[in-house]
Amino acid sequence: ISLGQAYVNNDACYPAIVAIGQLLHALQSGEHDPHRTALLLSQTCGPCRASNYPALLRKALLECGFASVPVLTMSTSGVDSHPGFSPSRAMLHKMVLGMLAGDMLQRLSLHTQTYERRAGDTAERVEHWLRTLTPIVRHGDDLAFSRSMERLVRDFEQIGCDVDHRPRVAVVGEILLTYHPDANRHIVDIIRQEGGEPLLPDITNFMLYCLRDSIYDWQSQGGSALGALGSTLAIKKVENLRKSMREALARSPLAHRVMPVAHLDTLARMGESMLSLGNAAGEGWLLPAEMLEFLNHGAKDILCLQPFGCLPNHVVGRGAFKTVRRAAPQANIMAIDYD
Repeated sequence: ISLGQAYVNNDACYPAIVAIGQLLHALQSGEHDPHRTALLLSQTCGPCRASNYPALLRKALLECGFASVPVLTMSTSGVDSHPGFSPSRAMLHKMVLGMLAGDMLQRLSLHTQTYERRAGDTAERVEHWLRTLTPIVRHGDDLAFSRSMERLVRDFEQIGCDVDHRPRVAVVGEILLTYHPDANRHIVDIIRQEGGEPLLPDITNFMLYCLRDSIYDWQSQGGSALGALGSTLAIKKVENLRKSMREALARSPLAHRVMPVAHLDTLARMGESMLSLGNAAGEGWLLPAEMLEFLNHGAKDILCLQPFGCLPNHVVGRGAFKTVRRAAPQANIMAIDYD
């Protein structure tokens, strides 16, 4: 973060400082040959300042002495072309499987690590399943992935856990800040130390939400029918893969204690009750939808993480609080600003 502050303008958003600082740190570590290394940034939509990240990163690389390192970007509109990097459909499919596996491990480990009787049991299970799932993801094997979900859930059931119920505290907000422990000052650990059970949304929800933009554009703004069809098929494919996750949890004794896997259509209906689905900047309609999803499953305490300079997140995050509270009067929502 300090390195990012040194090379990114202070008026840029906090996630830009974190992400660019992390990339610069990796190059300065000496572990990577700058002549054989490229940097890849993921991007969301135009109103998000992430659209400016590549320019900010290139300027930082120039000032750091790494001007020759290429910068690639990846978004729902495609990937920057570069002779050393040609993403295929198979590679993207493997990325999706890895993302789903991570969501499932996150969901189960957040719960069991909060209640485990013997410290370290959850960490051991996570390491075991990372080793088990990695070859499945690398081969892009859908069938093996679906079959592994049942065994994964059963394995986490075996962890000895206390039966007490702590207050559930959901963490939502800007996408990098929600998941990046260094950026959010290890908010998950703090919640546990204060006697709560931390909950995080699936990162897959965010990816599917981004894909849904082209469907709204086609339905309401004269956008491309071909783009909408591609997004529809991609969403259907991912939701079919998530079906095995839902079924494995539903058959488990953990079902009444672990958050179920949401469906994008359900989230979209909840989001539409709060905002127009045209609100696609930053976390858009998904942010209040995830708040309602947590509230519907007993998590009335919600932390909304707001990074400095993230204009869309302040509008659709903090701006939706009153609407969410009208729909769910029990909601206890607090925004935390990070600078």
